[in-house]
Amino acid sequence: MGRAGQQADRGRSGLRPPARGLVAAVLVLLCAPSSRGQPPAAPPAGPPGPTPHVAPAESGAPTLPAPSPPGEAGAAGPEAREAELAEAKRLFRQGNDLRQAGDPQRALELFMRSRALVASVPNTLNAAICLALLGRDDEALELYEVLITEFRGELLGEERERIAPEMARLRARVGNLDVQANVEGSLVVDGRARGRLPLLTPVRVLPGRRLVRVMAQGYRSFEAVVDVAVGRTVTLDARLDPLAVAGRLRLDDARLTGAEIYVDGALVGTAPWEGALAPGTHRLVARRGELGCAPREVVVIEGQTVRSAPPLSPLGRELRLLAKPPTAELLIGDVSVGTGRWQGRLPLGAYRIEAREEGYLALSRELRVDAETGGDLPLVLPVDERHPRWGVRAAGRLWAEAFGGLAVAPTLASGAEASCASAVFECSDDPAALGLLVGARAGYEFPFRLSVELAGGYLQASKTLGRSAQSSFQASSTSEQVVPTSYDLSDELHLSGPLALLGLGYRVPFSRLLELRAHLLVGALYAFARDAVGGTAAAGGRSAPVDVVGAGATVESADLLVLPELSMGLRLGDVGLSAGIAAPIFALEGPRYEHGDVQVVGDTSGCHAAPTAIECARAQDLLRDERAYGPFVMILPSLAAGYAF
Repeated sequence: MGRAGQQADRGRSGLRPPARGLVAAVLVLLCAPSSRGQPPAAPPAGPPGPTPHVAPAESGAPTLPAPSPPGEAGAAGPEAREAELAEAKRLFRQGNDLRQAGDPQRALELFMRSRALVASVPNTLNAAICLALLGRDDEALELYEVLITEFRGELLGEERERIAPEMARLRARVGNLDVQANVEGSLVVDGRARGRLPLLTPVRVLPGRRLVRVMAQGYRSFEAVVDVAVGRTVTLDARLDPLAVAGRLRLDDARLTGAEIYVDGALVGTAPWEGALAPGTHRLVARRGELGCAPREVVVIEGQTVRSAPPLSPLGRELRLLAKPPTAELLIGDVSVGTGRWQGRLPLGAYRIEAREEGYLALSRELRVDAETGGDLPLVLPVDERHPRWGVRAAGRLWAEAFGGLAVAPTLASGAEASCASAVFECSDDPAALGLLVGARAGYEFPFRLSVELAGGYLQASKTLGRSAQSSFQASSTSEQVVPTSYDLSDELHLSGPLALLGLGYRVPFSRLLELRAHLLVGALYAFARDAVGGTAAAGGRSAPVDVVGAGATVESADLLVLPELSMGLRLGDVGLSAGIAAPIFALEGPRYEHGDVQVVGDTSGCHAAPTAIECARAQDLLRDERAYGPFVMILPSLAAGYAF
């Protein structure tokens, strides 16, 4: 792999390979000869490969390597180098503990942090093994190639023999991408920096569709999507055009000093930094050690210098967003971070993660990043089968559901209720009508989510009404004495009957689970109505029950019924549940009751002797021609459960 491997490795970690003396020191500290002679620890379940290194017991004070020549990477005082070595050892041992506990994801993060401080055979080998266990075959193969090129002299013969078949296995699972460009620039594949062009050898990539971007200062970025097959090499000639117009981006805030600056996924330098970019929106990330910022958008304006000062906050663990399909756009908050896959670290806090692709239902998740959040976050978008993208017009579906709810109506608009406002009666008790509506409906939903529906059901509603009237009767035919009389009546109004409806419905899905549903049905109610009216009459301090001729008799009629409904539904595969509100409208006036006179019930034999007794009261025509019901509206909170075939 040679220089290409180094460049690709630098693209991942942003660090340069250490000096040979520094490597030797780490081998003494992290992988004492005694540990290689010991029986290897069994690796966790996964693809076969080399035996991981296990950290040896502390054997004494560390031996520091000779200082690097001035100007070389890693040049620092003895105290700084000693602190880096101690931290590399600590991270390596923690990674080993996690690997042996069966957590390759968190172990990988610690091995890579150990490599970032001081790269060695143990942490490089163990990181490669963890990557293979996690299915990141292209990255694992790159680290194995680093081992056999940069650390060949430190590898034991047994280790080389174990690495060779593992590399052959990984090569059979990846493809290659050979990118050539007319300028030196940064290569970014699927949002991950892969090195600086020109590269001596192709880079390893997982098979599938890959987004390739090449960036160079003073040039317009090159971008292409390529399909990579297993074992095949895709050659790409990236031609970058000089920027005819440009703006500039400047990061010179003192709080960013020393931070690595990434623009559109490529490392462009270290703050303070200023460079020319094409006008438009760019993605900016700044990172310094364990501090960094979330991806943010900066808008570069032609001929102007834009300044940005993203705040740096403590970072969480490495996170990978994996979208399916791999062409789906990924967003962190409102910032687009590429398609298919994003890999990086976010500051601690809450984020909205979104994936979207034409022909699929968008998927959004709330993500809280803390010290334990890391690893892969799959975002699988459900296919929108009705989307025109798929070329085949989706067929409609039959569905059926049962529904019901408790209904309430302020009034039934009956004649008895209307009498409360007349000069004859006064009402003491006029509550709302309560009822129940249950039924079933079925329909056919067209591909554009409009349904033709047929429904049937049964309605029952009732209410009580208390009213009183003042009247009088003449004591006898020969007397002019008038006896004041009061009537207290109690009406029990009942309305019930079957209904049949025909109409339309429409469904608006918000996600794979939630949907808004609207229905408008028109039909008829065949109503049965009755008023079981009774009560008492009183005069002269005495009272007696009354009887109403025809009370409680049922009258029948057909009424026009309009039923609008709005509901929120939950879709669980083919099963649907919903809760909503309906407003049944009864549009016509009902029939008239055939109520006769109100008669006092009692013994009238003493009326000759006491003609003013209440039992002697004449029949009163108080209730004639009262209607059973009139136009009225009910409020119906409803529940429904259904199935789509």
